[in-house]
Amino acid sequence: MEREEFLNLTQGRTAFVYAVNLEGIGFMRRLRHLGLDVGGFIDSRPFGHKHGLPVIHPDEFFARGDKNVFILIATKHVGIRKEAMDRCKAFGLERGAGFMMFTDLCDYMPTVEIAGLCNLRCRTCNMGLPGANQKGGLMSAETFAKVMAKLSTEIPFMNSIYLYLWGEPLLNPDLPEILRITARYGVASEISTNLINVTRLEDTIAAAPDVIVTPCAGIGENFALGRTGGTWDVYRDNLYRLRELLDRYGHETQVRITYHGYKNNMDEDYDVVESIARELDFQIYPILAQIFPERVLRKVLHDEPIPDVMLEASKNLCYSIEDQLAHAYSNRDKYCPVIRAFPTVRWDTSVAHCSNMMEPVVANSYLDMPFDEILRTRDGNGFCGRCMDAGLHRYFYVHTKFARDANGRRIMVRG
Repeated sequence: MEREEFLNLTQGRTAFVYAVNLEGIGFMRRLRHLGLDVGGFIDSRPFGHKHGLPVIHPDEFFARGDKNVFILIATKHVGIRKEAMDRCKAFGLERGAGFMMFTDLCDYMPTVEIAGLCNLRCRTCNMGLPGANQKGGLMSAETFAKVMAKLSTEIPFMNSIYLYLWGEPLLNPDLPEILRITARYGVASEISTNLINVTRLEDTIAAAPDVIVTPCAGIGENFALGRTGGTWDVYRDNLYRLRELLDRYGHETQVRITYHGYKNNMDEDYDVVESIARELDFQIYPILAQIFPERVLRKVLHDEPIPDVMLEASKNLCYSIEDQLAHAYSNRDKYCPVIRAFPTVRWDTSVAHCSNMMEPVVANSYLDMPFDEILRTRDGNGFCGRCMDAGLHRYFYVHTKFARDANGRRIMVRG
């Protein structure tokens, strides 16, 4: 949809954003930038206020009966998204007029890898392979500014950006300036940090990232097993340091602990981390630990052996590689969860075909090729088709829910 068409559609109505997430925060800013009156967020979580706006429970919002509204549904959660659309329709709003999905306005969720180096060597990750951490670099703020200028032109309703891929963003001394550049474009930012090297953490918090994701793999020795090169004590202490800095600077940065579920960390370990998350007012989001899919894809499509370090790590997964591949293949007709996470601009401005893989590369430099041409290259090379025919696009679908086995132990059930 063109900008003027959208403004005509929403003229005279109060806008509400359904979901206080990265995309929701970004669209709140984008709608304000376009001159819309944003009345608040709709979300069932008891946030109270976020970014100076009320967060209204869906039951309360729809009970008000005010239909002179425009609702933008920003959630990526499949179940919540369906519920939100159903409630809007039951309220008498029509998609494309009274409400929209965020993908109706913006098909793409760009990733810009500002750090191609990592201080950890996690065995499930490409960066844990021998020599992998010697090949990357860091993106300068000057280069990032050029990338952002081009993105904002080519994706007019761009609302949020992921500033991480394979490396550790806090290793980049330009990270605070990169965050400030992002904010000047009215775009919400998300970074991921392992919270082991926090030399630049205070400067980063001062620059007000919107969302911080921090992975965790248990406590004590289990943490070190999953987050190779890190220690639980350092990570735990830096969670408290992060809370202290957020309180000092008064920012509304959301912190999400992504808890990587393995065979050995589903009970006491999870309870400890969940308790800390509640204490610090951080979100905790359990996901299924997996081997990153690039080497698995090479095995399936080209019969290349999976590296030994990954095979060793796979022994502690909740589901074996073979089991996960069979499950993925049985779900091969479902959508690809990362196909819209594009363009994936790496630290050297090259563009990766997929945000879950380092290769293939579809452009040597994002700055030198129009986005439409990059899209045609990606969509025309057949790689996605080969991946999806084998069900590999669902291999790294890590969203799960908890259940209890016959012995009362917590387990992860795949979606």
